Amino acid sequence: MNEYVIKTEDLKHNIEIIKEKAGNEVIGVLKADGYGLGRDFLASALKKEGITSFAVAEVSDIEPLRENVLDDTDSLLVMRSTCIEDEARIIASNDCIATVGSVESARILNEAAQKVGKVVKANIKIDTGLSRYGFLPEETDTIEKVYRENGNIDFIGIYTHFSSAFTNEALTKAQLNKFLNTVEQLKSRGINVGKVYAASSPALLNVSGTELDAVRIGSAFTGRVITKSRLDLRKIGALRSQVIEIKNIKKGVSVGYSGDFTAKRDTVLAIVPVGHADGLGYEKTQEINSLSQLIRRMLSPLKKFLKKDCLTVKINGKTAKIVGAVGLTNCTVDVTGMDVKPGDAVEIDMSPVNVRGNVKRIYE
Repeated sequence: MNEYVIKTEDLKHNIEIIKEKAGNEVIGVLKADGYGLGRDFLASALKKEGITSFAVAEVSDIEPLRENVLDDTDSLLVMRSTCIEDEARIIASNDCIATVGSVESARILNEAAQKVGKVVKANIKIDTGLSRYGFLPEETDTIEKVYRENGNIDFIGIYTHFSSAFTNEALTKAQLNKFLNTVEQLKSRGINVGKVYAASSPALLNVSGTELDAVRIGSAFTGRVITKSRLDLRKIGALRSQVIEIKNIKKGVSVGYSGDFTAKRDTVLAIVPVGHADGLGYEKTQEINSLSQLIRRMLSPLKKFLKKDCLTVKINGKTAKIVGAVGLTNCTVDVTGMDVKPGDAVEIDMSPVNVRGNVKRIYE
């Protein structure tokens, strides 16, 4: 059986580094099943290290988290605006912090709060360039009305989310300035905006001055985030499997779907039961923010072919190349010249976000 192994000491190490780097409040983001680490596991690990503010992207995560891990003293932000009445009711009923990014979402939330007899806490979201949720920076008149005309909403914060903090510091700082300018305009109108924050993991690690009152951190806990920072973050997680079969093929024989690999010599293959169904062969798409990045993206497959780049695994601690196309449930590994037999241990470096939910998580 394939297992994804997570070392808890490495996670603790990353949490402490992030807390020190942030300086202020750290909001632990639990979306995508805790970035693949396990939602409840990550929440519990963060609580043990003194983090009591959390965030989710899906309303369906709220009730399980409240039941299993988070108590009434833990704040829980829902990081998306919603105009769905049932979602607004769940947010209000479970004492979460809602995100309000439109006049309609404010109206729906205010009505839901009235129906459950509560004043619900909320944050205003400003859209500085990601173009998903949020008011535009110039909509200060509209935002002011939202603050003043929804009596069952207690607005305790305001935030934005950067579009390109992985790669574009100048654009991120421009978006930060837009956001802070909107905040100052609202303050000048006598509005108490509450907590002001903007940075997620890439902004905290790549762009100075984005820390503000709090930071939202998810991917940095896994140690797998695009960053210029020299922080000693440790990569979390490895998929463990085993060799299930050894196959000998002759020179000139093709391997896998479409015959992507042809043996240039007599070759020994190890068959490993890990494939696309487990998440192998998938990688997060990087952002494109300029023509030069687009050109690099287009040339990347050619460069990989010329350099003979390929996926690798470790068998008995030694690196070996995957050859041929990765299948749905298995891959083939060139172990020519290695002492490998069925049952030998295989370890694959994979981001927890890419590892499918069917793979059991093991915590060491």
